[in-house]
Amino acid sequence: CFFWGVAFLAGGFSLIAVRFWVVGTPGPQWAILYAALQRPVWSLAIGWLLFACCSGHGGIISTVLGCRQLVPLSRLSYAVYLCHAYVLYANSRAIHERKEASHFSIFRDAAAVLLFSTVLALAVAALFEAPIVAIQRIVLRRICKDTAGPPDRPVILKISPV
Repeated sequence: CFFWGVAFLAGGFSLIAVRFWVVGTPGPQWAILYAALQRPVWSLAIGWLLFACCSGHGGIISTVLGCRQLVPLSRLSYAVYLCHAYVLYANSRAIHERKEASHFSIFRDAAAVLLFSTVLALAVAALFEAPIVAIQRIVLRRICKDTAGPPDRPVILKISPV
């Protein structure tokens, strides 16, 4: 319970400390502290979440993250991550003049990039990822015939509590 609180506070620090830059210019001590600690603290918070879920102490978070219905969404979100750089590059190459930088135009451009990245990710997943996963299942079925069944689910190692 203690580590959950520490991880929650650390993650909150990493996300909310940016507010100093939105409100105004932070002092040099805050800038140094944030620049030095933000990434390691965020990594430790996410690392604790992963460790707690793998060791059986995740509770409802582990149940939600382990839901089989989220597997297609996780694959699609990874494909969006891989494709969005190409969409951003194509968008920047298509701009020939300066653009207005209002809140609405920035939101509109971000929504368009998200939409195009998702459409491209769906195409990539349908054309490349799905056939490769199907071939992988066929090959692994032939290799693992002596086991109880095909490896349809990812293997999660259970770590006994200390």
